Amino acid sequence: MPYKRKPRVLKRKNIKRRTGAKAQSKQIVALSKQVNSLTKNQYETVITTWNREKLSVDSATGGTNAYVCPIPKSMGNCFNQDTLETQGISDQRLKWTDNLIVAAQPFYQKTAIFGSSDAARNSPESNHMGGVLKWRMENDEPSFSTYSIFLISPKSRQADQLVTDRRLKGTVNNHNPGSASSLDNYTDFITHPNIMGTVFNKKYWNIDYQREVNFGHPGSSSIANTTSANNTNPKNNALIATGSIRLKPGGVIKCFNKQENNTERIGTLPTSASQIGYVDEKNEKLQYLVVVNNGVSADFENVSLSLLVTDYYKMVV
Repeated sequence: MPYKRKPRVLKRKNIKRRTGAKAQSKQIVALSKQVNSLTKNQYETVITTWNREKLSVDSATGGTNAYVCPIPKSMGNCFNQDTLETQGISDQRLKWTDNLIVAAQPFYQKTAIFGSSDAARNSPESNHMGGVLKWRMENDEPSFSTYSIFLISPKSRQADQLVTDRRLKGTVNNHNPGSASSLDNYTDFITHPNIMGTVFNKKYWNIDYQREVNFGHPGSSSIANTTSANNTNPKNNALIATGSIRLKPGGVIKCFNKQENNTERIGTLPTSASQIGYVDEKNEKLQYLVVVNNGVSADFENVSLSLLVTDYYKMVV
């Protein structure tokens, strides 16, 4: 009698092993990697910088004042490309300013550094990954003084109302956006009449950074060699204070501008995310550097503030 092979029957445990959740998950992961490799975005890093020169942070009049400087997350047309608002201008980078509008530096602009490709310059989408703000304050006053430094951002639920009511994107006397910014004592913050400490309203604002700086040299009547004799640390003494702040990411920035007012060319030119400026940013992503003080610049004895800000972006290319 010829040999008859028995039919191969899969055991129950073999069926489980071959079609179990672990095997299926491995297949899904393998397929996902293949799909991602075909559809993933390629990114290029772009870095921008801007600065504030050594200028007074005191107002021209007396009283308790809040110096407000916007810290934009957008790129501000840092590549100097044509836009509807800037065509024909030699420097087309978008401008903004603080609420002091010092004549020596009435506005700020971002500059791209370390180079970038054409694909990054014309990319319609960028991702703000964060940045670093370095500040330095220098004292020219012989008397004792206190300066409260904050980096704040509006609460997301009332960001639109706060930006509108405080005119944080507003202009005054034909200056640039930010020049009309105004924060109120007893509403946005509370401070001692002589600025002995300041507290911000956390119902309205997120406090991303705060520091109190005291300038002065007890017993001194003027700024002289004897004033700094007992303060040998050049970075933090009676005359100089420095600090560094890490900026929060601003998220995705996209451009939907038509870029050209000639109807025959609408839609034919590339739209670049780098052309977005401070005015078009999402209000809930904004941050502001605030310095509360009661100094007066009219006496030519004041405290000066210097800024160096670097932002990092990932451009879709």
